[in-house]
Amino acid sequence: MKWLEKHEDLVKLNIKLMNQYASLYSKGFDYGNGISLSFAEAQVIEGILDNDEIKMIHLAKALGCSGPAITKSIKKLEQKGIVEKYKIEGNKKEVRLRISSLGLETYRMYQAYVFENLFSPLFQLLESKEKGFENDLIEMYKYMTEFNDEMKER
Repeated sequence: MKWLEKHEDLVKLNIKLMNQYASLYSKGFDYGNGISLSFAEAQVIEGILDNDEIKMIHLAKALGCSGPAITKSIKKLEQKGIVEKYKIEGNKKEVRLRISSLGLETYRMYQAYVFENLFSPLFQLLESKEKGFENDLIEMYKYMTEFNDEMKER
């Protein structure tokens, strides 16, 4: 792919990484308590934990996926006993979400595994780089995210 010039290795590696992540995104793994949790489900849990007042449509937008995809993930998590739906007294229309104690336990096991095996080594690598390196990476990822958003609108 000559048109990529000197950046061919970077582009090919990025494509490989995105393809690998896409193939793993919905695949569940047991992190030690017998409950299978996928990356997609873990991200939904994180979104709920970050904002317990979040509406599903806002959660979908924050995660960059569709409303039906979030609804499907919530349903799976509810069936596993990880997420609970409830209504606030006096408001029978609006459904809220909370993470169950089993959900918190499962998420903490996932978090510990991912931190130890992915993020801790990555953070050590980032610490060894020059100060502006991480900011440059952030700018690259922002650009790619914006491109993906534009492509979804086409």
